[in-house]
Amino acid sequence: MRILLLLTAVILIAVVELANGNEFEIHFKNENACNAGAPVGNKKVQGKSIVYNSKFRVLDAYIYWTNGNGKIIGMAVCNVPASTGCTADKVPSKGAAKVYLVLSVTLQKSSFEDQNIHYQYFDEYFELSKLDSPSTADQKIHQLNDFLFPVSAKYKTDKADLIFTGNNCRHNLATSVISGHGYFITEFKKNDGTNYASWDNLYYLPHRIGQYITTPN
Repeated sequence: MRILLLLTAVILIAVVELANGNEFEIHFKNENACNAGAPVGNKKVQGKSIVYNSKFRVLDAYIYWTNGNGKIIGMAVCNVPASTGCTADKVPSKGAAKVYLVLSVTLQKSSFEDQNIHYQYFDEYFELSKLDSPSTADQKIHQLNDFLFPVSAKYKTDKADLIFTGNNCRHNLATSVISGHGYFITEFKKNDGTNYASWDNLYYLPHRIGQYITTPN
């Protein structure tokens, strides 16, 4: 009887460890006060896991380690909202001046926003050309409450885990939420109430070590 109980306990522990075995995970919050009240869910599209709300889709998360000049010295690509095994390339154990989190965001459907693109666009990735043509009928271009509000993220490493926290989105609504489509970047760090999370547009998505992070700021 004791052996059976011990085996059951070991199995339960193993199940819990597998359930919590994500290498990366990110969480979003519904917050009406910050125009991010639309429900956020996750599903698989053509076998790929995505995060979505009524307007946007989050396709992937990218993590970049950079030196003091913004040159990439390590990177990882993760599924959203969670990944048990990210695709990593030379993740440095030390020596990084900063670590960045990048989200790739596209639209659920075509709109006039498609005409205003602020990033290096790859149609084979975003596939906007396959969407229906924009229509002026019943167009809700400026409908609010469908922004994305990332509140936390974690990436496990052999050393200390990377932690991102979003804090109060009402502190600076323009940079605390994601309100468009393209690539969005923030520093992968805890925000303690004095250093608030800030999402910026990323001009293009780096694909290899040795490239540089380029943002409007």
